[in-house]
Amino acid sequence: MPRPLPGRFGETTEYIGGVVMSLAGWSVPLLLFLGVFTIGAGRFWNNRMAATIGAGMVGTAFLAGILWASGQNLIKMIATGELG
Repeated sequence: MPRPLPGRFGETTEYIGGVVMSLAGWSVPLLLFLGVFTIGAGRFWNNRMAATIGAGMVGTAFLAGILWASGQNLIKMIATGELG
């Protein structure tokens, strides 16, 4: 059974983790929309490389969204020592 961090380290860890997770949460939709824009620009100017890079950005945004969703619970569990 995990134990909470001693003193105020749990609160500090939860705060820093929350800030990082908020920044990551905002960057996921930004990456998605930039990827869609890059795909559109690559198709418009007939640039195959730009469209391929945009598709990679969209795929990365989906994977980052999955990691972001699972990371929130992990950080809370480490900071507070609770499993639920």
